[in-house]
Amino acid sequence: MTRQLRRLLVIAGAALILAGCGDDGSPVDDGGGDGAEFKVSDFQSAEECKDCHPVHFEEWSGSMHAYAFTDPLFFALNERAIMDQGQEQPEFCIQCHSPIGFLTGEAIGVVDPATQPAVIQEGITCDVCHVTIDPGEANDGLIGSDSSSYMTFNPGVIKYGPIADPVRNSFHLSEKRTFFQNSTACRNCHDIFIEGEPLEVTWTEWLGSFSAMGRECQECHMPTYQGEAAVGGPIRSLTRHEFVGVDLAITDFPMKERQRAAVESLMTTAGAIEGLTAERFAEGESLSVIVGVRNLTGHNMPSGVGFNRDCWIRLVVSAGGESVFESGMFDEDRELDYNGTRDPQFKRFYSVLKGERTEVATLDINLTLTPLQYDETEYRMAIESGTEQFDLDAAFLFRALPPSFVIDAGHPELSGEEFLPVYTIDEMQVSVTVE
Repeated sequence: MTRQLRRLLVIAGAALILAGCGDDGSPVDDGGGDGAEFKVSDFQSAEECKDCHPVHFEEWSGSMHAYAFTDPLFFALNERAIMDQGQEQPEFCIQCHSPIGFLTGEAIGVVDPATQPAVIQEGITCDVCHVTIDPGEANDGLIGSDSSSYMTFNPGVIKYGPIADPVRNSFHLSEKRTFFQNSTACRNCHDIFIEGEPLEVTWTEWLGSFSAMGRECQECHMPTYQGEAAVGGPIRSLTRHEFVGVDLAITDFPMKERQRAAVESLMTTAGAIEGLTAERFAEGESLSVIVGVRNLTGHNMPSGVGFNRDCWIRLVVSAGGESVFESGMFDEDRELDYNGTRDPQFKRFYSVLKGERTEVATLDINLTLTPLQYDETEYRMAIESGTEQFDLDAAFLFRALPPSFVIDAGHPELSGEEFLPVYTIDEMQVSVTVE
């Protein structure tokens, strides 16, 4: 009988808790770390895959999946979370950043990544996805109730994927699983609830408009191309393994320029400025400018750790070559005016966590743009009486992390623009005559 080990993913208290069961429902211990059901030797390193799958390996090796257990910000914040929670939930973050490190019990708590086995250092490595035979049941996005799903792993000689007629070879067996072609493959690490409350719920955000349209996560984040799945194999329709999103590797890492170019390209499809108009009011000495933007992604904008993201409108209004109004501009530290003291009309899309660092953190305020949502912002400004010609310059902008976040995490050397670029989702300039 093929061994199938089941993990019950329950988001309760302050963590996701995985428990293994045998075919009869009893706990299974395969001799891994303390209480773990797997050994490191159960899993293969991506290095063992690259000779036959060089394109997929190259794409993955420069991805944020490969970077997940390399990122110094992750380790700084993971250690802080563990210390703040009093060692109560040391496995919370590692479950997604190095699933094999969690499943084997080798990377629980505060660890030195350099001392970990290679397959654990690889983060979300090939075997994480391709030994999964069932991603589990949908949690249905039930906000306010406990969320759970079952994942079934079967490490060994069989690799699972989306191809219906895999070529037989002497390295491993292959079987098709349909979930690789839909968004459920992404759910367990991209839909996090705590005691039924939403925290990072990109998959739940996707439910509804985009899921009803039959558009899956892979369409944007794993686009298709024609090529060989393995060296010498037939030409097929395949998916990219760069897993492009919004984050970048901020330390030395393979293919950083390629990664940045992919993110820049993706961001230009994420939204649009659909309106930029102006009119006078208050007896001609004031101007009203309206900027309309739309979210074109299949999830909220910003999504994921939206409470750490910057997504905002920058507007500059000029008359006669001189600026008469500005909003959404950086200060000397490349920070935005989140409190509105310097820029009271600043418009951003964001979410806010509730709870102190030692408490369970869940969303308190959610002012992100939902899928396909259109939003209008009115800016009012004083102008010189009689001025009729205005140049309007609007930009819809995004930044994965603000410098203050990186500095607070203990890495000020990684807070510059080269590490935290601003992406232009869309921009529009119009010259208007206002009578």
